[in-house]
Amino acid sequence: YIGTLGGGVFKSANGGTSWTPNNSGLSHLGVFALAIRSSAPVTIYAGTQGGVFKSTNGAATWTGFDSSPIGSSAVRGLAIGGPKQTTLFAAEGYGNLYKSINGGASWTPANSGLQTAQVMTITIDPSNPATVYAGTTYADQGGVFKTTNGGTSWTSIKSGVNARIVSALAIDPSPPSTIYAGTDGGLFKSTDGGMNWMAIVKNAEVQALAIDPSTTGAIYAGTSSGVLKGGSG
Repeated sequence: YIGTLGGGVFKSANGGTSWTPNNSGLSHLGVFALAIRSSAPVTIYAGTQGGVFKSTNGAATWTGFDSSPIGSSAVRGLAIGGPKQTTLFAAEGYGNLYKSINGGASWTPANSGLQTAQVMTITIDPSNPATVYAGTTYADQGGVFKTTNGGTSWTSIKSGVNARIVSALAIDPSPPSTIYAGTDGGLFKSTDGGMNWMAIVKNAEVQALAIDPSTTGAIYAGTSSGVLKGGSG
């Protein structure tokens, strides 16, 4: 699945050889984020320029959550996790972060400790879903925030991250204490759960990250000038 800015959601069923639009019911075609329920991969959530939408049939049709507090606001970040993959975090474009524990049926604010930060990206620790990381931008400096209580409160862990915008985060499944942050100033890595960071790619605008789950240390970074691949470590 690919979310696009203006074309909605596209789907490939042949490994990317061909793509088809899947936008029935998707009333806003600017799609900033997608999240797939791994335990039931036909269930997909889309963060759009007009709120959160959900599909339960592999993107064949979509339904919005217009009655939620998010309403028709832009949603730039989405994350899904929890034991039953029904916990969702949605970053709304005006700086608010919301959480749902019932697959999007209802949402509550989860902003305590984020100060005036605008959340750009969210990722949930697969080994401990109460631990969540948020990449942000605010004022003239962005950073990374962490919660260990499922979003009840957040703490800044930006030590060593010298960037204005943190737009991508990725957690290494083995070990999950290793985290990567893609920023407008490069790629940063932490091996202690975000307490300390070091720059491993400088002078690059890193906007997307993906980790190969079958190869330890293999990471891909989408930048403003192409794709980078990191080897082991």
